[in-house]
Amino acid sequence: MGVLHASTHLPERITFTVKITSFHIDTPTTSQLCSNAGLMLLAQAADRVGVADAIDTALGDLQKPHLVHTTGHTMTSLALALALGGDDASDIELLNPLVAAGLIDQIPSDSTIHRRYKELHDSEDDDHNGPELINDASTTAVLAGMNTARASLKNPLVIDIDATEVTSHSDKEHARPTWKKHFGFHPLAAIIDHGPGLTGEPAAVLLRPGNAGSNTAADHITVLDQTLSTIPDHTDGHDWGRRLLVRTDAAGGSKKFINHLDQQGLAYSVGIGTFWQIADIASTLGDAVKQGIIRPDGTISDIDDS
Repeated sequence: MGVLHASTHLPERITFTVKITSFHIDTPTTSQLCSNAGLMLLAQAADRVGVADAIDTALGDLQKPHLVHTTGHTMTSLALALALGGDDASDIELLNPLVAAGLIDQIPSDSTIHRRYKELHDSEDDDHNGPELINDASTTAVLAGMNTARASLKNPLVIDIDATEVTSHSDKEHARPTWKKHFGFHPLAAIIDHGPGLTGEPAAVLLRPGNAGSNTAADHITVLDQTLSTIPDHTDGHDWGRRLLVRTDAAGGSKKFINHLDQQGLAYSVGIGTFWQIADIASTLGDAVKQGIIRPDGTISDIDDS
């Protein structure tokens, strides 16, 4: 299979391809108990935007026909297990309570997950980039429903680019000592900021070893370009221009990255590291010249909260 199928009515714009195995999401009844009921919201969201089907469509003939658990189905199941705190293929068993309750009818085994992973790895050897196709397909599916019409010069679509450290307890692939004296990974992510009260939307993630640099311009450019390739065109048909605002901390404050932003014609708010002499001068100018952070809607935050 590979498709999430909900028992509720789906919007007409969602079209599912019929496959062998269905990933059936049922509506809980008053007599059913579910220890992870919040997961159903995430599962229904993946269903509605067609994440599994988008992955299978993007892979095309890179996967064998008539699979019981397609790559789209497997990756979606893994995402649900990840949301429950899983960090290994065997943690797919975290979904078993939902299967037992009758809310989900089938999940892949950990051996099936490893087979799908090997198939993707082998597709790279054949000059295909399976993982990249999955990333593009899933991101495009999630962003497809984004309201791009509302973005304007005064209220731009905001993309935050920042790195985060992920610790590792063992010497796994690409795990390295970090500058904070930890051991693990240092991925760089682009997150779409939908504004106060709303969640962020991951648009691109560059997996990197723990010793990857914080202000590596090439990595920032890669993540930005990946993000721009997945964001739908603005509904008016024109380039995003300064209606798309890219924000980074001082890690993005390199000439090469800023020049790239200029070449793309995008708006940006980038932190710049300064010498102590400049900090001393700034501290003597008084509160009259200080300003809070400019929010996406154009309002300015309180200086004490900045």
